[in-house]
Amino acid sequence: MFQSSLRSGHSKSCGCHRKDTTSAGHLLDEIGKVYNGWTVLSFAYSDKYGAARWKCRCRCGDVHVVRGVGLRSGRSTQCRLCAARNKERHLKTGRILPRAS
Repeated sequence: MFQSSLRSGHSKSCGCHRKDTTSAGHLLDEIGKVYNGWTVLSFAYSDKYGAARWKCRCRCGDVHVVRGVGLRSGRSTQCRLCAARNKERHLKTGRILPRAS
């Protein structure tokens, strides 16, 4: 983005929040939504690529910062501790166990 475009008013921003915004340019409101094992508590920050990071509570109770894209795509479903526990249970029993609610 050219600085002159920002100064002249042709552009309103550099576009950093484009990935996590609506067409109106507002940050998507994820607070209170539940994605798989995550419950969104609050907005944390935007990373250096402009992707929103959200403070979320895992079903086990731990609080972590998670990328908004990972939440919405279903790629991030639980914290690493829960993933390790589920993997350990699977290795011991030889079968896939249902996720804890």
